Amino acid sequence: MTPAASERRGRPGADDGRSGALALDVVMPALALFSAAMVVVTAPLTGIVRELSLPDTDDAMRLVQVLDLIRGQDWFDKVQHRLMPPAGTAMHWSRLVDAPIAFGIVALRPILGERLAAGLVAAGWPVLLLAAYLVALWCVALRWHGPRAAWLAVLAASQMTTIGLFAPGRIDHHNLQILAILGLIAAVCDPPAGRRGAVLRGSAAGILSAMSLAIGLESLPFVAAAGVAATATWAFGQPRAKARLAAFGASLALAAPILFAAETARVQWLTLRCDALSPPWLLLAILGGGGAAAAALAGARFRPGLPRLLLAAFMGAGALTPFLALYSGCVLNPLGSLPEIVRHDWLGMVAEALQLTRALVFSPEMVVGGILPLAVGAAVALVRARTATSDQTAYRELVLASMLALGVAIATLQLRGIYVASAALPLVAGPALDRALNRLLRGGEPARAAVSLALALAMLGKAAALPLTVAQAAFGRHPPAVVSRHISDCAEGKRLEELNGFAPGTLLAPVDLGTGILLFTPHAIVAAPYHRAAEGIAASLSAFSGAEEAMLAAVRSTGADIVALCRSWTEGNPGSFAYTLARGAGVPWLEPILAGPGDLMAWRVVRRP
Repeated sequence: MTPAASERRGRPGADDGRSGALALDVVMPALALFSAAMVVVTAPLTGIVRELSLPDTDDAMRLVQVLDLIRGQDWFDKVQHRLMPPAGTAMHWSRLVDAPIAFGIVALRPILGERLAAGLVAAGWPVLLLAAYLVALWCVALRWHGPRAAWLAVLAASQMTTIGLFAPGRIDHHNLQILAILGLIAAVCDPPAGRRGAVLRGSAAGILSAMSLAIGLESLPFVAAAGVAATATWAFGQPRAKARLAAFGASLALAAPILFAAETARVQWLTLRCDALSPPWLLLAILGGGGAAAAALAGARFRPGLPRLLLAAFMGAGALTPFLALYSGCVLNPLGSLPEIVRHDWLGMVAEALQLTRALVFSPEMVVGGILPLAVGAAVALVRARTATSDQTAYRELVLASMLALGVAIATLQLRGIYVASAALPLVAGPALDRALNRLLRGGEPARAAVSLALALAMLGKAAALPLTVAQAAFGRHPPAVVSRHISDCAEGKRLEELNGFAPGTLLAPVDLGTGILLFTPHAIVAAPYHRAAEGIAASLSAFSGAEEAMLAAVRSTGADIVALCRSWTEGNPGSFAYTLARGAGVPWLEPILAGPGDLMAWRVVRRP
């Protein structure tokens, strides 16, 4: 028997000859694939393809950016010119995400027309990413734990609350980041086979890190954790760790500025942007990556252990010191100075931006289904690291634990911290389910088997949140509403296209209506839910929550030509001028142009006050 086969037989879930285990081995692939398929088939595919009814305003804005690109906007021009005209708003999103979507639409447009092509790509692109993620996950789990645990990892992934980021229509960037971080974890955890394998894995880690940073800075803490892990293996003298760390650092230091230059106009190369890959973060990537590579190459002069740790700390300090001296504001306040009304009435009510204390009130299902599985996963991985029978297994579990713990820490500040961290969760949950099922099949120690199964199920976000959902339904208690970023009936394309009968102008509309107006009409807008458009958000919030004078001031300051709103959206604020306007109140400076029985209403500014 080969060593690999012997090791496989010793793993949890190995074939022990019992009928229960054999049945499980047969059923598990089908169950995992069925569960993954449900992510796709439960989506409203017809609405996405035919009506461009996308799940989230970010998906709609991504499609707006892509359509502008294929209609002639310059690759390096990432300004949304119809958001807060005439200057427009420079978006912080990456062309790396736009490119494959644009390519798909351009390829299908001659056959299907632009709208249907856009709908098919919006539905299909996330499904391709889902397939890539699950295949990559299965391959990694197979190498580490064997076939049954690999299928259970796929099953666990399909039960994460964040798996919805791969659903049809989800063309925003989070799914690509999750896929990149999974590859990064594999690159730093897989034991390299020879020096060439170490260089390849290190290069992959550096390139994936740079790509994830270019896509969005949410991945920065996880890239840093991977760098610390790779440095630790070198510091303690793990075989071929030198080659991997040197390749990791050098690739990161080279790839980050290359990707930045590939999507940024030359005149903006020195523009400071704390919310996207720009000079502050490039400095950190170049100095950090270069310092790691230099330490690895010079490390032969230092003994493993404390001397190398001190060298790594010195190099790390050399990267952090100039960054903090020049750009400390990017750490303290990466979103810049937001008006208080924007911070409190918009950002403070967006579900994914909630702090833990507010999330417990406004979005408890995200805490139970998102943060709790990460916390349980981190604890399980730590226990596995402590009881591991090899240094390689202990190292791998520690890396997974650190990624999950980072996700928990970030999610206490903003719920979106669960997104990137969820890449690591199935690699802990799958093997945990395998061990729990093994104990149940073997019989004996029922209490221990029950605890193992409970912990494994707690890592499945949908299963963890199910009791809370059932209890809310049974007792009729639901959390207070937060800002809904779903495109509601009023903001559906067929409703907003009613505005196309009027001459193009600049619309003052509720914040969450803005993105749909951009997608379905030629009009410009004052506000959309993006922090770089804070001035427009402030004007919209004050206009639709205050008295007539507040709307007058917003019209004056923004130059809006049209006021639009959803009648039903005003019901929560009966004291506002918008509420009375939506119920027929007339004012001399507004002329109704869309005031039928439908929810969407609009007025043209006929006399600028």
